[in-house]
Amino acid sequence: MATVLITRPQPEADRTAAAVAALGHDVLIDPLLTVEDMDVALPPHVQAVLITSVNGVRALARQGAPPYVAPVRSGRPHRRRGARTGFQHRAVRRR
Repeated sequence: MATVLITRPQPEADRTAAAVAALGHDVLIDPLLTVEDMDVALPPHVQAVLITSVNGVRALARQGAPPYVAPVRSGRPHRRRGARTGFQHRAVRRR
């Protein structure tokens, strides 16, 4: 059995730790980041927001961004979280 260090921010750290512990490992949680919302409103002319983490989708939803503000995602977890919050999505495509 190994001890696994989880450095993800909360609440993802707890979910990851539970999955690792279920595999029989000891877990140490020590997040390298703390995610905090900024009290900043989206300018009215914004049509899309590039989101690089699930935390970005959560923050955008908490700010009450209208669903026509399409989060441009960089991965599947962002798409799933965004769909649950009612956002339309555009994928970033590689050239």
